[in-house]
Amino acid sequence: MNEFNVTFEPAKIEVLDREKFEEQINSIAQANSNRLVTVESMADDKKTRAELRKLSKSLNDEKIRIKKEYNQPLTEFEVWFKKAVAVLDQAISQIDSGIKDIEAEQKAERKKVVHELLVELTTDTEVDSRIF
Repeated sequence: MNEFNVTFEPAKIEVLDREKFEEQINSIAQANSNRLVTVESMADDKKTRAELRKLSKSLNDEKIRIKKEYNQPLTEFEVWFKKAVAVLDQAISQIDSGIKDIEAEQKAERKKVVHELLVELTTDTEVDSRIF
């Protein structure tokens, strides 16, 4: 069973009055882009900077909200999918655990055989088998 059928309809995001929005942002940016900061204007400059940061943050927050709403169907699908295949992951994990146990036993047995062989080969020699 390798069949997994899903249908979806890509959502459309339409920005109403896109040009007007871009004009407003460009106008604000242009009005503040060549601002010359001086000691005398620093208090006003800090206030302007704070207002611009506040505007930028609110716009970004709205973009994040829209993205979250846009992604909601995908998020719901991913939660469902993860739950649906969890039993498969559990079966794989159980088999994996069994294979690792057998491989560890086989490795220990091979190690024991090699050790016994080394002891046997060094019995009649002056070589101490413990150095291996």
